[in-house]
Parts: sequence; C-alpha cells; structure tokens
Amino acid sequence: MAENALQHYATDVVQAALTAERQSIAEGVIVGEIRMARRFWPQFGINVAAGLASALVFAAILTAVAVVVLADVSPAQIIQERYDRRSGEVTNEEAHTPVPRQAR
Repeated sequence: MAENALQHYATDVVQAALTAERQSIAEGVIVGEIRMARRFWPQFGINVAAGLASALVFAAILTAVAVVVLADVSPAQIIQERYDRRSGEVTNEEAHTPVPRQAR
C-alpha cells in the first residue's frame, strides 16, 4: 500500500512538472510571436528593397542581352567591315552599298 501511494505521488509530481513546463513553453511561444510581429515592418521593408534591387539587376542583364541579340553583328560582317576599311571604302549601313572615301 505504501508503494502504491508512493507511485501515485510520483505520477502527480511528474504531471505537475509537465504541466508547468508546457505552460512556460506556451508563454514563450506567445511572447516570441508578439516580438516577431513588432519586427514585421522592418523586415518587410528589407524584403521590398531586396526585391527592387534584384529587379534592377535582372533588367540590366536583360537589356544587355537584348542589345547583343538585336545588334546582330555576325563575324562575317565584322571581317567585311575591316576589309572595306583597309581597301579604302566606307560602307553605307542603310543601303549596304560601298561608298568611296572622299579625298582629304
């Protein structure tokens, strides 16, 4: 009978300790959430600034790629322009016809 009472007392002590621990964890979580709510707007501002910065970097890269692609300079065209410069002719880009260089 004494052993049974001791076992019952031990179970009550463990339950009381677990209840107190659960209560402190719940209070800690609630306090943590309140603190996180206060930090929302600064973090939101940082996230917006980072998003704008990444958008600007993406736009710059996209613009650079568009310039390279739309310039459409082929290696054959570069070689032809160098050959025309060496031979003394200047090409007219609109008409794509050689124009003789004027005498100085």
